[in-house]
Amino acid sequence: MSKTDQCTILHIAQEADLLEARQSGQYRCDSLGNEGFIHCCLDTQLQGVIDRYYADLTGQVLLELDPSQLQSECRYENTVGGTEEFPHIYGPINVDAIVSTRKLA
Repeated sequence: MSKTDQCTILHIAQEADLLEARQSGQYRCDSLGNEGFIHCCLDTQLQGVIDRYYADLTGQVLLELDPSQLQSECRYENTVGGTEEFPHIYGPINVDAIVSTRKLA
């Protein structure tokens, strides 16, 4: 069993990208085009991600994903160095892999 089969993973999305995904059936964001993957994290990593990258932003939506339903490859890696690995999805997220959504405060 891989890490992606063991727990849900999380992605912080822009509301406009989520609305577009609901129409097209696939979620995409800027990082997929710019970096080749969608950044995700585990529940235990979420607060650190928010503190580092989203502390001054508002209007984001948290997507909870079921990795067993993903059609695109998910790899655990650290692309910036260090030892902590984060889930990265190498392709669009099919909307049926999105278990739940909620607005971040």
